[in-house]
Amino acid sequence: MEEVPGELTQDDLAPDDVMILDTWDQVFVWIGNEAREEEKSEAAPSAARYIESDPANRDPRTPTVTVKQGFEPPTFTGWFLGWNHKYWTDDPLERLSRHL
Repeated sequence: MEEVPGELTQDDLAPDDVMILDTWDQVFVWIGNEAREEEKSEAAPSAARYIESDPANRDPRTPTVTVKQGFEPPTFTGWFLGWNHKYWTDDPLERLSRHL
């Protein structure tokens, strides 16, 4: 498990992976479109294990919300700086060249 320090951006999300965003009141499980089937099927159990293993003694009833890439609700996107709903439809090379 890797922790991303500082402000979150969409660049922190890897489309070939399943990622967890912990906002304390709830845990989001984001599933990238290119994630392997094994990762997708393990997403919910992984989130439950994450909550259970938290050294802060989390409430095991902490809600988990599964979010699919391209269908992110405002309760998820609000945690990211400058969320762009067209981000996933842009060509990654074009996106990169705009930032150079």
